[in-house]
Amino acid sequence: MIHKTYHVMAKERKYSIEIATELLPKVGAYVRPLTSLSYVVVVTDTNVACHYLDSLRASLRLSGLEARPYFIDSGESHKNLQTYVKLSESILKDGIERQSLILALGGGVVGDLAGFVAATLLRGVNLVQIPTTLLAQVDSAVGGKTGVNVAVGKNLVGAFHQPSLVISDIDVLQTLPKRQMISGYAEIVKCALIADGKFFSWLEKDGLGVIEGKEESLAYAIKKSCAIKAAFVQRDERDESVRAFLNFGHTFGHAIEAAMHYDGSILHGEAVSVGMVLAYRMAESLGLVSMYQVGRVKRHFKDVGLPIRLKDVGKKLTKKIMLHHMLKDKKNTCGVIHFILPTDIGSCIIKQDVTLETLDFILQRFL
Repeated sequence: MIHKTYHVMAKERKYSIEIATELLPKVGAYVRPLTSLSYVVVVTDTNVACHYLDSLRASLRLSGLEARPYFIDSGESHKNLQTYVKLSESILKDGIERQSLILALGGGVVGDLAGFVAATLLRGVNLVQIPTTLLAQVDSAVGGKTGVNVAVGKNLVGAFHQPSLVISDIDVLQTLPKRQMISGYAEIVKCALIADGKFFSWLEKDGLGVIEGKEESLAYAIKKSCAIKAAFVQRDERDESVRAFLNFGHTFGHAIEAAMHYDGSILHGEAVSVGMVLAYRMAESLGLVSMYQVGRVKRHFKDVGLPIRLKDVGKKLTKKIMLHHMLKDKKNTCGVIHFILPTDIGSCIIKQDVTLETLDFILQRFL
C-alpha cells in the first residue's frame, strides 16, 4: 500500500494531505476526531455518489458517524450562485451547528461549492476535502480557495477557507476517463513549470505513467504538486503576492472557459494548457524565454495529449471575446492585466507592462 503525507502550514489552519491507496474505507477514522457531533454533512454530485457514497457512508458508520448527504448536479455550469443558495438553504433547514463538519466528496466543482458553503454558513464550519479527480487532488482541494462562477467570470464570488484535512485516495482515479486524467495533469505540469525544472524533466520521462494511473507515479506527482502549491500558499495565503504564480496559464484559461459559458465543452485543464502555451509564446516574444524552451514545452504537451491551441479541442474564439473576458480577471489592478510569464522552465515572473499590441499579436497568431 502506498501512503504519503504532506503537511500544509497555513496561517489560518494547519492541516495534512493524506495521499494513498485504500483511503476511502478509512475516512471515518480520519474525521472522527474533527467533530463532537454524531453526524457529518456530505456534499457530492450525482455521478460521484453512484461510485463512492456507499463506501463513504459505511466508513463513517464504523466510526459512529451518520452521513447526511446533499447532492448537486455535476459539471462546471452548476458551480453558480443558484446552486450555492439551494444547497445552503437545504443544509440550514435540516439543521447545522458550529461544531458541524462538511465533507466535500467530488471534483473541483463539489470542492469549491462545498468549501464556499462551509466558509459562509454560521460564519464558518470545518471542512474536509475528499477529491475524486486528479485535478482536484493536485489543485482545487488544496489551498483554501472556494467559490462560484458568475456570468462576468470564473470564481469571482467566494472566500478563503482552509480545510481541516484533505484525503486523496488514488484508487478513485481509476474510474476517471482518460480525458479527465489529462486535464488534471495540466495542473501538475503547471507546478513544474513555475517552480521546479527537475520535476518537469521527471514528467517528460514519467508523465504518461501518471496519466495511465500507475500508483507510484501518481503518488509522487500528487505529493510533489501539493508541496509546490502549499509552499506558495504558506507564503501568501490570501493571494496578495507570490501565490499569483499558481495562476500561470489561468489568465488565458479562465477567459476561454468564461467565453464558453462553462458548458463543459472544454475542460479546465485543457483551457489552462492552451493558456500556458500562450504564456510561453508571449514570453518568447518579449525575450524572456528561448525558442528551444517553448519547443520543449510544446513537445511534452503533445506527447501526453494536452492541447496547445484551441483548435486541438475543436474550439475557436475571437480576439475581441478573449480580451473582454481577460479584462474581467480578478487579479487585474486598475484595468491592467497581470500576466504570469515564464523566464525558464521552472521559474516565472509577474508582468504588468504587456502592451495590448503584444497581446493582440499573441491571440491573433497562436490562439
